[in-house]
Amino acid sequence: IPIGVPGDERGSIAERRIHQEGLWPHHPGGRFFLNHRVRLEERWTPGLEFRTRVRYALFLNVPLNNPKLDPGTTYLAFYDEVFLNGPVIFWDDVGTTFYDRNRLYAAVGRVLGPHWRVQAGAMLQSTNTWRKYYWQLSAHLRL
Repeated sequence: IPIGVPGDERGSIAERRIHQEGLWPHHPGGRFFLNHRVRLEERWTPGLEFRTRVRYALFLNVPLNNPKLDPGTTYLAFYDEVFLNGPVIFWDDVGTTFYDRNRLYAAVGRVLGPHWRVQAGAMLQSTNTWRKYYWQLSAHLRL
């Protein structure tokens, strides 16, 4: 997903990252299937040196035609992800704030098999200074 000036890909910045993450499934009951994800990123961006970021995402899948997410199930998928920039020591150097961005996503998905899913939806990415919508088509393989 591009960063930089909305609508102008020439303003995008190449970024190299590695990350560690934890994913916790949570089934509160009924047709609601939640996942919590916490990700710690180490990032290298040209001209901005080394930076870190923490991301928290809450995912919700709601099956429509089955009680579970079994093959053949059509489902609604939602997520909200918050991005927070790491140590204050780097903020003054690049004008970075603690809050980085937020992503809201809604889609319709289909479980194709025990390890395959597809989704089509829309995502709104926003920062303190801009907002941009994206259409997304994705394939998910669980190994």
